[in-house]
Amino acid sequence: MHSINPDLWILLAAMIIAVYTTFQRRGIERVIISMLLCFTFFVEAVGTYYAWHSWNNLLFINCLSIVELALYTSFFYVTSEPGLQRKSILFSGFFIAGICITDIFFITGYKAFHTYSYALSAVWLIFVGLWKVKNFLQNEKNELLPLTKDFVFWVTVAILFFYTGSLSVVVVLNSLTNFSKEIVRNMHILLLNINSLYYLLLIIACLCPKRIPKSFFKQ
Repeated sequence: MHSINPDLWILLAAMIIAVYTTFQRRGIERVIISMLLCFTFFVEAVGTYYAWHSWNNLLFINCLSIVELALYTSFFYVTSEPGLQRKSILFSGFFIAGICITDIFFITGYKAFHTYSYALSAVWLIFVGLWKVKNFLQNEKNELLPLTKDFVFWVTVAILFFYTGSLSVVVVLNSLTNFSKEIVRNMHILLLNINSLYYLLLIIACLCPKRIPKSFFKQ
């Protein structure tokens, strides 16, 4: 009897809440997160089915990582003030996405995980996320309590948490020369926990009533 990982149920809840709140509160940034969660649920569901049959599902995982990078780049772009930094986010994000696609289909191969280009994309998203948090905290008009009720802030926290955690797992696995069943099992459990908390953070974001004004961001 096959079982479904708990994080998939949390992802399903996050997807439903995201779609519902998007219709209620509007905003292109909410549409982006809804699209991301819908695509993630589809990939995770198909990946789970493939795993039940012991089929290679890394093509789906690789494609998901590209879509995540593209949509989070778009998210950071639309929630930033017009200017050079905003254009830099869009250009560098899609440039890295191009590197990842090249790695997957022409270097590493789609049947293996694109470890190095994924690490590059994770580091870039962490960097942009930290820059956004810095802008949040440096703004004179900002207070901690309103900030914790802000959609963009919580999505940024979710991005930082997920990519810091997943990058750490990738680095650990890549540094190991021998894989025991216990190590693989523990890393799998760790990834499930990271995914679960990541989806919970996105649920918190979707439930936030406040939509951040563009005047909040610094030039």
